[in-house]
Amino acid sequence: MSSSILEICERLSEIKDQFEETEEIVEAISARENAEDLFVAISMAIAYLEGAITLDETGESYLQTSIREIERILEKIEGGDD
Repeated sequence: MSSSILEICERLSEIKDQFEETEEIVEAISARENAEDLFVAISMAIAYLEGAITLDETGESYLQTSIREIERILEKIEGGDD
């Protein structure tokens, strides 16, 4: 288990936890063309943390790409509050 993939999974799990606090996050992700993929990545991360699945290089790459995109979405949300 790579520590970086563990960190990515933990961050995705934290973002999921923010859904209840900030509907704007869910709305911003939902507005994306690949929203389903991003929500799947969050679900995969949670399943990985719970030990329900393992990740190969393709899965790790998928999560890395997804976290980068979700972080950009979050930055836009935070930037919009100024």
